[in-house]
Amino acid sequence: MKVQELLEIETYQSVAHRWDHFERVRKRAHKLALEICDDEIDLEILSIAALLHDVDQPYHDKKGHVAKSLEKADKILREVGYPEDKARRVLEAVKEHSSEDDSSPSSLEAKVLFDADKLDGLGAIGISRVFAFSGQRGLLPSEALEWYMAKIDRAIPMMQTEAGRMAGARDLAYVNSFFVRCREEEEALLRF
Repeated sequence: MKVQELLEIETYQSVAHRWDHFERVRKRAHKLALEICDDEIDLEILSIAALLHDVDQPYHDKKGHVAKSLEKADKILREVGYPEDKARRVLEAVKEHSSEDDSSPSSLEAKVLFDADKLDGLGAIGISRVFAFSGQRGLLPSEALEWYMAKIDRAIPMMQTEAGRMAGARDLAYVNSFFVRCREEEEALLRF
């Protein structure tokens, strides 16, 4: 069975949280792990957690996605016969990847996953994901920008690694320039 078949997409799955997001987060997580240079990071656990972290993310229930993804990830890991001790570590990282709650990532894999996931929400890709997700939710562009700014304001201070903070600062600069340009265009139209 192919990984993509295991990660079958439900009709309610967020368009910004599908296979392409899982794969980008996996690659970002590996890149961060290499930059951190910590031999304690288990790349297998990290990769599997990255592929499963948002496996059940309904576009209409952002706050409930961690519990839903945990349940589906556990089911997938059991179906493929993944070792229980490793599955526990994967599920722990999945449980701790979100900025929606106040829990703090406890393992190195969870910290790297957290940062990799937040980084996929920044830069040009992050902006495009926000508008895809917001469009699916029926939000106006101005509402999408407001939601995005609030999400960034909450997530960025929570970054877990120095490598993640550095990459985040670079990509956040691009996002902030986008916000400035949006405000300038709005103000120009108000003066017209």
